[in-house]
Amino acid sequence: MAAFNFPSSPNVNDTHTENGVTYKWDGTVWNSESTDISNATLIGDINVLGDVTVDGTIQFGNYEITGNANYLQLTNSATQKVGTNGTLIGYGAGSTTLANNCTIIGYNAGDAINSTAATDNTLIGGVAGSAITSGARNTYIGYAAGITNTTGNDNTTIGHNSYSGATGNGNTVVGSFCGNTGGSYSNCTFVGYSAATVYGWTGTNNSAIGFNAEPSAIGVSNEFTLGDAFITTLRCNTQTISSLSDARDKKNIKTIGLGTDFIDSVRPVEFDWNRRDGSKVDVHDCGFIAQELQEAQDKFDANWVNSVMDSNPEKLEARYGRLIPIMVKAIQELSERVEELKNGRA
Repeated sequence: MAAFNFPSSPNVNDTHTENGVTYKWDGTVWNSESTDISNATLIGDINVLGDVTVDGTIQFGNYEITGNANYLQLTNSATQKVGTNGTLIGYGAGSTTLANNCTIIGYNAGDAINSTAATDNTLIGGVAGSAITSGARNTYIGYAAGITNTTGNDNTTIGHNSYSGATGNGNTVVGSFCGNTGGSYSNCTFVGYSAATVYGWTGTNNSAIGFNAEPSAIGVSNEFTLGDAFITTLRCNTQTISSLSDARDKKNIKTIGLGTDFIDSVRPVEFDWNRRDGSKVDVHDCGFIAQELQEAQDKFDANWVNSVMDSNPEKLEARYGRLIPIMVKAIQELSERVEELKNGRA
């Protein structure tokens, strides 16, 4: 406290004024009697009792508290600023550009903002949102959360090193290292530790939920992935998923032409899994072969059946449900033949 030049042997209730602030000795410490310390320089251990009005700067070593009715900031540098209705706390947090309605808390968080358009950002965590230049309405919580975003808007990421791309918009990312693809994407939802982390991945309107869950391939859009390659069971209190099938939303309706001939060309098989990534080996199962389904579609010029998902040519996926209309048609054809036999018209 030497810098304050307080009396060396004060009596209880003695007062002393220093740098425009009046203090009273309570027998142990000097307590501030002033409620306006807008222009005070405080050094040492000070107890402030009651309301304090600040319209200027308070210094604590290398840190400054600056504020007024419109903003509050606690930083190591007077050059770091926050706009109206803003809060700025942390070493190197914020930038020299005033962006309004921002809450920036953490080491070097939001330190690249260079446009007043970067409004309404909430950045909490060391280097959170530290690449944002003009992106707005982003919420990044966690160390290095949203660290690659520069101009993207309306993103929310929560978790250590959770990403939303460099320029993507409207993404929701939850989980440590989640969404760390190195690419840009928009309107995506990724939830889970290390979900959506294939380097270079881009796309729109994709969702990946669960540990290591990944979209099928780089650049795909409009996919929903549940879990990684080790998931063996999907559970729900119903066995069906409904989708739009209203006649008012269809045209050119006619009875399907594929039936028994198509089904006869498809081979049901049983087999042992031997996945190349090692996720399932020597597990006995049954189903179809994706390549054989493709051959059947080609044979009948019926690629519109779309029973094989081939967005990733190295991992073909089968859509068994797409065969149901053809199977129903085949059953109807067989039923007609049975009736013919019963009536002696074979």
